[in-house]
Parts: sequence; C-alpha cells; structure tokens
Amino acid sequence: MKILIFSKYAKMVDIIFDNLVAELKETKIFKVTGESKDKFANVEEFKNYQGNSILVASDVINFGINLECVDVVMNFDLPFTHAKLTQRIGRGDRMTRTLPLLVINLITKNTIEERICEILETKKDLFDIAIAGEKLLIKELFKDFEQKRGQK
Repeated sequence: MKILIFSKYAKMVDIIFDNLVAELKETKIFKVTGESKDKFANVEEFKNYQGNSILVASDVINFGINLECVDVVMNFDLPFTHAKLTQRIGRGDRMTRTLPLLVINLITKNTIEERICEILETKKDLFDIAIAGEKLLIKELFKDFEQKRGQK
C-alpha cells in the first residue's frame, strides 16, 4: 500500500515524518518539502519502492507530479481553496487510474479546520453553479449566432 500525506507546513511535514519513522518500522517513509534537496528523486524513489510506503509532502508537489501509484491521499490540514485541494487529490487521481483512490481529510470538530471545510464545500457548490450557468450561456450564444447566421 502507498499513502500520500499532505500538509501545508514544512514543519508539520517534519513532525509527521519523524513520528511515522519512529512508529512504523516495517514501512518505508519518504518526505518532500520545499527544503528537500532533490524533490523529484525522492518522489521517484517513493513511486518505485515495492513495499508499503508513505510519502509525507508539502504542497510543493501539488503540480505536475503523477502519483497514480498511491492508494490513499490524506490531507492532514486543508488548503484554503478548493482548487488547491483538487490539485492535491489530483496527484493520485489520474485519468488512467483503474483502481479506486481513498481520500481522507483530517478535520477536528469545532475548530477552524471544520469551518474551512464548510467554506470549501460552499465555494465548490458556487463554482459548479457558475460553470453550469456559463455552459448554458455559451449554448444560448451559439444558438443565437447560428440563427442570425441563417437569416443572412
């Protein structure tokens, strides 16, 4: 099994990494932050490792890295935008993926994290409504354009 754990904060990545190394002796633990000397080498080593492994990473690997090999994406903390959350999940949820991906968001009840989660859901809903409305508007514009073109 391969697990990807995200945190916004490099210090938190260090804390999670140190605790996992201390507790999970049979599992290979990898770490990538903005301070990592060779991020891509660490990611490649994680991808190619044959046993159970965990990659603890900051948002530095949010873009352009394919981690289709992961079975679980865990968000230790939530980013402030739905787009960043989608980018995190997208590291493992690729178009060519054939197996299900488990996504876990750690949210503590009655904290700012819970409020952030509510805001992210609201923003996502608003985005979905805006996109649906935009698609309808574009269809109407094309329909109007075709009607006017046909009248000439």
